[in-house]
Amino acid sequence: MDRYSWIGIFAPAGTPPATLRKLTADFQAALNDPETHRKLTQAGFEVMASDGPALDRYAREQYERWKGFVAKTGLKLEE
Repeated sequence: MDRYSWIGIFAPAGTPPATLRKLTADFQAALNDPETHRKLTQAGFEVMASDGPALDRYAREQYERWKGFVAKTGLKLEE
């Protein structure tokens, strides 16, 4: 079974496009900073800076990939 965790940063629906562009640029710059990149990779992360639409597609793909498994096993989130 191939599985792993991932982290994404999302903005609320209705966030102005200019704000989204600025946040995307700032996060990509941070992730591409050599020192930040080094620290994240040393901590075991695979750094992948993408944009909002790419992250949205990935999140939807992961949801579709795992929803059948969750339904079959009866897994529940704990709060």
